[in-house]
Amino acid sequence: MMNVWFDGNEISKVSLVHSQVDYGRVVPSDFFATYPSFCFELVEDELVLKSDADDLKDAAIAARAALKLANELVEAKVIKIAAIDAKTKADILALVGTDVNQRNDLAAYLAAVVAADEDSDDIANFGTKWAAVATLRSQGNAKEVSANAAADIATLDAI
Repeated sequence: MMNVWFDGNEISKVSLVHSQVDYGRVVPSDFFATYPSFCFELVEDELVLKSDADDLKDAAIAARAALKLANELVEAKVIKIAAIDAKTKADILALVGTDVNQRNDLAAYLAAVVAADEDSDDIANFGTKWAAVATLRSQGNAKEVSANAAADIATLDAI
């Protein structure tokens, strides 16, 4: 059994020592739910509520809330980066086509290069497409860096 000493209506200390005298004051089952264990200190074999217990409890609640927000932000970042990757991949595929299209474009480009036909549209188109691919990749990477650096979900959503 634990004994509780009151200072007015507030609990001032709790005794872990089993007393021979029953004062009829038993710690309620939700006592440590009100003040977490780190809000107490042991002084001369008695558990005493620290003077800054309310501040410690409030700081712990704030820390839990901040941790929850940080976890939500990390999850949102993972989802956002995956969406950016998927969009970049879709944009590149829309630009250059499937692997078959890419092989055909490369074959036409190489045929024009071998024929030394500098006026060929195949050379210009091939160069333009792959320059655009490099731009799309660069833009996607920049968006990923921005998403990773976002400090909150609102900023992340704006990317």
